[in-house]
Amino acid sequence: MKSPKIISLIMAVLLCTSVFTGCGQSEEDKKFDELTKTSSAPESQLETESEASAPVEDDADISGTLTLKTPDSFYWERWIKHFNKKYPNVKVELVGVGTDRTEYAQQTIVELMGGEAPADLVDLNYLPYYGCVESGVFENLLEWMDNDPVVRKDELYTNVLDAVTYQDSMAGLPLAFLAGGMRLNKKYLEAAGVTGTPETASFPEMIQWYNQAVDSGAVPKDGFFVGGTYNPYTCFQTEYQRYMKEKEGAASFDDPSFAETLTAMKTVSWNNIQEFQPEYSSLKSLEMADNVFMDDSVDEILSAGHTPLCEESDSATAAIQLAASDGTIQFGAVVGPVGIPVASENKELAWRFLRFFLSEMELEGQLPYEGDYFGPTPLNRRNALELARSVFLDDKAAVEMADQWASRVNAISLLTNNNVLMIDINEIFNQYFQNDLLTPEQCAQKIQERAEMFLLE
Repeated sequence: MKSPKIISLIMAVLLCTSVFTGCGQSEEDKKFDELTKTSSAPESQLETESEASAPVEDDADISGTLTLKTPDSFYWERWIKHFNKKYPNVKVELVGVGTDRTEYAQQTIVELMGGEAPADLVDLNYLPYYGCVESGVFENLLEWMDNDPVVRKDELYTNVLDAVTYQDSMAGLPLAFLAGGMRLNKKYLEAAGVTGTPETASFPEMIQWYNQAVDSGAVPKDGFFVGGTYNPYTCFQTEYQRYMKEKEGAASFDDPSFAETLTAMKTVSWNNIQEFQPEYSSLKSLEMADNVFMDDSVDEILSAGHTPLCEESDSATAAIQLAASDGTIQFGAVVGPVGIPVASENKELAWRFLRFFLSEMELEGQLPYEGDYFGPTPLNRRNALELARSVFLDDKAAVEMADQWASRVNAISLLTNNNVLMIDINEIFNQYFQNDLLTPEQCAQKIQERAEMFLLE
């Protein structure tokens, strides 16, 4: 059994996507209605039920006190407000807020492995998720879901549930998640011979398009790659999902394709990554200068006034979902994953808290900046669609495309769950990328050796 690994925070912000909009009576509207009724992940490995679920118990007068351990309060404070609208007599106390992420992870792991319950609910976002499953210190939430008739899996993004299911167990529920994407400059895609806008693209593909555009006469400038998030490290870490398969206990950084990616990364001008031009950090107007090849500003599309994923301009493509080159599409869980420690003495009330967000919360008419903030995509697909209707006002293309994005994700981000490993890999990467102390092949081999050590821990 692998021991849990202490996690510290990597400063890489995944870009947010959610899902979205209106209804009607035309043939197009009927298609849209059907979209909102069907399961989001028809090929899911999880069993789903089509029968109507039992009505939610009318017991809003339940009372008690819950503790939730997390170093972050921003989303949790807002989501707790929604819970208390229905259950005003349940007090939810956040503990650990403001703690350094490394200290939070270390302290929480020590408590869990010592047989203690750090709180009634624990935010696993900075803990080694698969290690938590293997250790058995958290309740198997799949069993709680299966045994509760109120919960309908076919109302949820079951592809997200699949991603956090390991050894037939689920230690934590990601109640809301983010997905990453980019917009590219049409001029350079055309110069690269790319017609139309791809639905998804990997970082190696984008580098290939960059070089094809340059070979076709496009002038490389410092602004080819812009944005504060998608610097070489974040792009590299996204592609890392292809070569590190923790569920299978396998690493393949010694595959020649990884060294090829490392080599290709040095063909790109990264001069602007420290001081990128701020006017490109927002794409509300979808206007991009001629020298911009890539922009990472697909952020929190449930924000008021945000440009829908499907919208494009004369210069900018519609948003393209970022994937690893093997098809892995990661998501970041920002509200959770949250789990119930086995040692908790308040399991039933803790489950009622989780169940509320799975099956009871209603977001019809909710706007993201009116009262309580929303940005990430709720795990409950019905809620995600309702929230989108409030934001995009009957834009059926926006809801359909964003729902597709949420339905494609298939792996929890390794950035927040394996940060110790990521820090070590980045140090090796810097020896190659910044300091020229390693060849691509030597860098790949060192990373492979470190990954294999991690898998044996």
